Amino acid sequence: MQEYIAKDSISKEILNSAKLLQAVEVNALILGESGVGKKSLAKYILPQSEIYEAKNLQKDIADDVLTLQNEAIIVDKINEITNIDLFLKWLEENAIRIIAISPTENLNQKLKDIFSINLEIPVLAKREEDTKALVNKFSQEASSILDMPLIPASKLIINISNNTHSLRKSIYFSYLFEDRKSTRLNSSHSDRS
Repeated sequence: MQEYIAKDSISKEILNSAKLLQAVEVNALILGESGVGKKSLAKYILPQSEIYEAKNLQKDIADDVLTLQNEAIIVDKINEITNIDLFLKWLEENAIRIIAISPTENLNQKLKDIFSINLEIPVLAKREEDTKALVNKFSQEASSILDMPLIPASKLIINISNNTHSLRKSIYFSYLFEDRKSTRLNSSHSDRS
């Protein structure tokens, strides 16, 4: 099952709503900036479902190449659907349930009306406990992938300007920076011997 980090109280509330959405067959909209965890939450709700990019899905619907019926799917960037009537007709005719993702709540009203629940995920700057947990997760990931010992949190560069996207990069950069520093130290020690 997809992991959705929920240490802050707002994230715990969102996770409780997501658990409810696992049990009930309603359409839901997940809102938030890039990198806040929208896809992770959608995959937590529908772990077996495909993620469709809205523009590609709309083209496939228009070209009549999809054979989905009575399924639940995840639609990323639902705000990019331009042929709303075609999309809504396809959902209804094929009994499709959707968990949709959007960076904006500025959607066509017809589209907004199909969602029973809206979940808005705040930026990491407003989720201090989640950020700590993500720093730990990405640090362990970097340590494992780069085959390096864990770096103390005090030495990690933390950048949450673009949420998890910049956070993960900054943690990996910290590890690469530490590795270069230790390589320089080792080479200067061997030069002296």
